Amino acid sequence: MSLLDQLRKELSDLQKLLEDESIWKDLLVTYEPPMVERLYTNRGENRLFLHRIHPCGDKSPLLHPHPWPSAVHIVSGLYKMNVAYTYEDSYGVNIQPAVTTYLSAGSSYEMDRQEAWHDVNPIGEPSLSIMLTGPKWKNSHYDTMISIGKLSYPKETQPNLTLEQRDKLFADFRHFFA
Repeated sequence: MSLLDQLRKELSDLQKLLEDESIWKDLLVTYEPPMVERLYTNRGENRLFLHRIHPCGDKSPLLHPHPWPSAVHIVSGLYKMNVAYTYEDSYGVNIQPAVTTYLSAGSSYEMDRQEAWHDVNPIGEPSLSIMLTGPKWKNSHYDTMISIGKLSYPKETQPNLTLEQRDKLFADFRHFFA
């Protein structure tokens, strides 16, 4: 079963999962745009994320790879997503833009290749999305890809959501999955 199919199953179970707030951890991702309010819980060997992604304003969103495959469903809002990939030629390893797309509520996509990169930038207002990630790829090139993109993630821990942010994120997702 593809990760996108697994995500569809998780969506059908989400109302029940939202009833038990104790299974969810939270994080406020602030080190690069966009700012992301995140709830997450483990689902077997996968992890399920609930995101409120804020617009980047006049800053560029972080173009980044992931160390695991992912599937995403947009619950509300609209965002612009750029997709790129890494490739090697006689000059070394490079990042090549591939696609720019706009995704709105009801859209879903899967990123199932290690060499894939993307960025997201909500348009006008924050977007809500659900992401399911699989286990990290074996023999991952993630650290190499991070160095190619000259990305440096903070060594300090990102803060947790405030109680108000956490409560609002639960309420907003419950609204859509009631």
